[in-house]
Amino acid sequence: MSLTPERFEEFFAALHPGQQAFPWQKRLCHAVMRGEWPHTLSLPTATGKTSCIDIALYALAAGAPRAPRRILFVVDRRVIVDEAFDHANDIAQRLRTADDGILLEVADGLRERRGVDPGGDTDPLACFQLRGGTYRDNAWARTPSQPTVVCSTVDQVGSRLLFRGYGVSDYLQPLHAGLVANDTLILLDEAHCSNPFRQTLEAIARYRTAFGSAVPTTPFAYALLSATPRATGEDNAETLSFELDAADEANDTLGRRLRARKPARLIELGERTATDPFAVRLAEQAESLAKAGANRIGIIVNRVRSAQLVFDRLTAPSSQKALFIGRMRPLDRDASMRQWRDVLRSGSTASPDKPVYVVATQCIEVGADLDFDALVTECASLDALRQRFGRLYRLGEPEGVDPQAYPPGVVVITKDSLKDDDPIYGSALRGTWAWLGEQADEQGRVDFGIAAMKPRLEGGAPAQTLVEAIDAPVMQPAYLDQWVQTSPKPEHEAEPSLFLHGARDESPDVQVCWRADLDRDKPETWADVVALCPPSVGECMSVPLVQFQRWMRGEKDMAAGDVEGFDAPDDVTVDDDTTTDRSVLVWRGDQSFVAGEPRHIRPGHTLVVPATRRGWNSLGYVPQADATNIDLAEQAMLQARRRLVMRVHPALLDRFPEGPPRQRLADLLKQQADTEETDPDAGDVLDALTDALASFATGVNGDWRTIAARSLRTQQGRSSFRVKKYPGSKDAPGKGWIIERKHPLPLRLMPNFSEAFHVGDFTTEDDSSSFTTVVPLKKHLAGVADFARAYATACGLPAVLVDDIALAASLHDLGKADPRFQSMLRGGAPAFASGKLDGLLAKSNGAQDRRSRDRARHRSGYPEGGRHELLSLKLAQSSDEVKAQAHDLDLVLHLIASHHGRCRPFAPVVEDAQGCELVLADNGRSYRHFGPTGTERIDSGISDRFWRLVRKYGWWGLAYLEAIHMLADHRRSEFEERTASEPEQEIGDGE
Repeated sequence: MSLTPERFEEFFAALHPGQQAFPWQKRLCHAVMRGEWPHTLSLPTATGKTSCIDIALYALAAGAPRAPRRILFVVDRRVIVDEAFDHANDIAQRLRTADDGILLEVADGLRERRGVDPGGDTDPLACFQLRGGTYRDNAWARTPSQPTVVCSTVDQVGSRLLFRGYGVSDYLQPLHAGLVANDTLILLDEAHCSNPFRQTLEAIARYRTAFGSAVPTTPFAYALLSATPRATGEDNAETLSFELDAADEANDTLGRRLRARKPARLIELGERTATDPFAVRLAEQAESLAKAGANRIGIIVNRVRSAQLVFDRLTAPSSQKALFIGRMRPLDRDASMRQWRDVLRSGSTASPDKPVYVVATQCIEVGADLDFDALVTECASLDALRQRFGRLYRLGEPEGVDPQAYPPGVVVITKDSLKDDDPIYGSALRGTWAWLGEQADEQGRVDFGIAAMKPRLEGGAPAQTLVEAIDAPVMQPAYLDQWVQTSPKPEHEAEPSLFLHGARDESPDVQVCWRADLDRDKPETWADVVALCPPSVGECMSVPLVQFQRWMRGEKDMAAGDVEGFDAPDDVTVDDDTTTDRSVLVWRGDQSFVAGEPRHIRPGHTLVVPATRRGWNSLGYVPQADATNIDLAEQAMLQARRRLVMRVHPALLDRFPEGPPRQRLADLLKQQADTEETDPDAGDVLDALTDALASFATGVNGDWRTIAARSLRTQQGRSSFRVKKYPGSKDAPGKGWIIERKHPLPLRLMPNFSEAFHVGDFTTEDDSSSFTTVVPLKKHLAGVADFARAYATACGLPAVLVDDIALAASLHDLGKADPRFQSMLRGGAPAFASGKLDGLLAKSNGAQDRRSRDRARHRSGYPEGGRHELLSLKLAQSSDEVKAQAHDLDLVLHLIASHHGRCRPFAPVVEDAQGCELVLADNGRSYRHFGPTGTERIDSGISDRFWRLVRKYGWWGLAYLEAIHMLADHRRSEFEERTASEPEQEIGDGE
């Protein structure tokens, strides 16, 4: 039986037991199955907008025309609304485990779209949260044919579309651009300042088809999901393409939500916003609602500082409280949501035994599945207020409650907002207040219910109630010619942020995490220490760049909102932190550096702060943090990459319970410090760590300490771990050990994780990826060619392009045949050219850290900064057989030269006057090269070839072909490491 539009209702019911698809969902599915995604969907809050993900996946599984395989759910906020990801991840789990019925049919349909993966992956759907670009955390960009749902922000998605991905290595930016702009549907959820990004999407859609047509046009669609559409007119050509109709209003479940009454009182406050008196007044209003019988009270304000103050002023002894702001680490926010989910989620049957106050900023306006029975909110623009009231009576009026008897809503405005333009909402805040006053009844109340507002907003909200729409600059082809140059980048180029947020005060984010094992007196060791357990998204707080720079200067911003890309630089006060030196590590892999000045921090940087320098309460909100528990590296690494890493360090001993086992670890650390020539035995360290973790063995499944305790309790399990000493400096040895599991955790220990979360770090731009495990060169080339052919075929490319990508893959690492490179792989031991690939290596395990690699390179004579792909290019150019086999020789040569992200448009300069002499023969092809490559010369042909290909395939088309080729290399390398030896059976009985 085929997956027809009529069967979507069956799929929806199986996916969400106890629920039935709404009429609008079925109508939209019919349209999408015809290949039509409306540009705008006007869908009020609580109508199930996230089900657009369900519809897109069903259409993809059914083989609908031009159904994209990557679905990006985008919200214009610093923090991704977790419900969208939870929704998508729940779909993925159900499809992954489906064994019959329509869920299995859809899962099989998605597997058919992804094609046969040479690595053995069969996951029908991968889901990711792209909350901030943590350096080298590229989990979402793994396989070009994998059906994928990504929840992200305008900054993260938009910067990638423009080849300037925040937090993305320069050499991987083409890969991200190619994937985001091809085979993709972007669902742009309600966003009060998304007009510039919408205009940018329109321009990209035009340019994808108008320039460069040699690649068959892959799907690229976008849809604006809006609960609060603007008025349409001559200055706004966008029209509503899809909205609710009479059938939706007649639906029992949906109609109850639409008709719910939400009256709110309007109150003028004499205080200034973001002050202590203001916080006291809001707390009083919330507590009065609790006394009237409300149990779940939301308090939504416009400033991070306001939220923090109100949270502190809620002191009623018989109550509970929670704080949600954008500047929280995902692990902290996830923990808070788990704590309150059963009480606050819509449809929950749990009832709190005492009132619960939820204090929040704009971060919960869009999509958060929170259901309050009372709401206090600071006045904002009308669309923002309507979003906030979407959290009140989310599923309809409670039975037996008359909202008119005691209005469940309160809207307050401060005296400074009455007289001045607001830093966030401008004149729209005062305009909204005046309009609300006109709509108020005799008691000074306004009903924010959907049905009550509808007749007042025929044709859209009044212009004075909305933040003035900001336009993006006109996107010129010349700007794209600048951005497409990623290596090296032009000295001058158009500013990408203007095309995401328009010309306004804006501040892109940086990602900030804290580590307790960084010796503040030895910053020269920080990069080596962090390299052993790199930062992951879960431990990183998204902070506006300007705000972090102020913290480095000892200042803080009192008036910042919580909208992505926004920063309000007024009301600056001195921070209460006393530290004068606020140097941080800018994590960039082998290019990491310590920054002591704010001017050295750039958008998208991942910043590692020594825990002793604090700052978390100035930059955001970390519940109950201190200098020890602020460090979440182990848990973040486990969740992001399924890697189990444990650190034994003097600053981290407090994580273990007091007693003899912890004392034993302390004694070993002291022995290490006191003994210069001999170090404690690794077995002793593992024994002591096993005892220290024993009490966690029965803990929460998924906690790193519990998994570690279970992994270490057998001798067989301990054999699967390696013990490394902390790196030291010239003057002092390192303190402590890092213990890591040799292989990723099996999925049976991580039941909530997709196989796609297995992230090997093979997306490096240097040759460190050649030092992972022993792999013969001939086998690696053949393996990458197999992956490339499989991916290109699954992506639907024409046979000639499939052949050329596979050909380039079979040649991409030929340059590793350089005798000097072979010597480097062997630690500097002599190596000689044999004329054949047999016996040569693509990778070795001889140098596992940066210093060892540097020593091996120096001994081998391989030039510093040498690029093996440049020699691969020259060898391919020398082969008559390659020239005869290629359909587009330019493309084949470019893919070889660019497979590590270089040569866009120039090759790097490498000082190698001698070069090498090499003659090879393999697979009926012959190659030869003598001397230096000369690729750095302006007349080498690399730049000319690049621009010819850009004009032929388009800016994003060429990047897409590169992405398929690069990912074949990455996934083959990951496969080689994963299968180098079978993972040990390390878990004892009782799992």
